[in-house]
Amino acid sequence: MEDRKLQLAPIPEEEDQSVLLSIGDLMSGLLMIFALLFMVVFVQYQVEQQKAKRLEVEVKKYEKAFRDLPLIVKNNLEKEIGAGAFEVDPKTGDLKIGDRILFDENSSALNAQGKIFLQNFIPAYSKVIFELPVELSSQVSKISIEGATSSSGNDRENMNLSLNRAAAVYNYIFNDGSFPNFPTKEQFKQIILVAGRGEIDANRSVVEASDRRVTFRFQVRRPTFTDFTDPSIKP
Repeated sequence: MEDRKLQLAPIPEEEDQSVLLSIGDLMSGLLMIFALLFMVVFVQYQVEQQKAKRLEVEVKKYEKAFRDLPLIVKNNLEKEIGAGAFEVDPKTGDLKIGDRILFDENSSALNAQGKIFLQNFIPAYSKVIFELPVELSSQVSKISIEGATSSSGNDRENMNLSLNRAAAVYNYIFNDGSFPNFPTKEQFKQIILVAGRGEIDANRSVVEASDRRVTFRFQVRRPTFTDFTDPSIKP
């Protein structure tokens, strides 16, 4: 028998060119896709860069506003009612009023001097609060009226006395018909809380008269990243 040899038929030239053209088209398409993906990623990166820069500016603005808060409160109140009757904490903005201005010793009933003081102080303080820069006013969620005592005396009695004094201030402002009306009274009422701290913050080793006070304390909602989101930023 004759040996038979298998031979592969050569690929026609036309078919060979067709295969090469198909691979070339595929590579061109892939390059276009990669180019488009790069452009999309680059644009997104630019948008995020813009947002990051804006966020940094806004955060710095908020931080500065909170640092300036005590000074804003102090200066504006002194313009309205003068200095000396209150003290503003330079770090927190807490406003402290000595108990002798409002109450007689060991009493939770407002004295005549205290009522006159509150009639002048509260409208001015409320005005200051509602005229704060928007970056602050939007973050002030509540203001607590807190009574406090020195370390002298019984713990339970001190706690009751401090709470009753804070409540007396609240009731005189909002529930006593003799208290004068003022433009922001209803707004002010919505953000006021009452609390008694007793001798929690008092000097335990020495009885200090300055520990007997009523404090108006800010409760703030710290800004979140969503506060700075601006949908108008576009690539």
